[in-house]
Amino acid sequence: EKIIALKEVQLPVSLHVLRIPVSAFSDSLEIPLPFVATRETAISDLGEWNVPSLPPRIRRDIKKALRTSLQTSDIGTSADGRGLHRLYQHTVKHRGGTLRYNAKYFEALAELSN
Repeated sequence: EKIIALKEVQLPVSLHVLRIPVSAFSDSLEIPLPFVATRETAISDLGEWNVPSLPPRIRRDIKKALRTSLQTSDIGTSADGRGLHRLYQHTVKHRGGTLRYNAKYFEALAELSN
């Protein structure tokens, strides 16, 4: 494995910040530079969870989710974005919320996802 120093790389812009995500649950990477720690969550006993031991409301939600068929589709066009915006509008109005994003936002989001 070849390691290249950042000083040797010819970047088109000056580098001010470099983010290197490192998990606190693995061997740490020590870099003699200033850093900021970020929060991380782990569920260490996830494999030991079982549905009967969960609270009744969560069991009900799991059963309902298993009965409901999940539909997925690829998006990437402005027409898809308009559809997402209609779904967003319907959901926000149904929940009594306030619309914060317009159709152009969702069109751009759909195109960007492509």
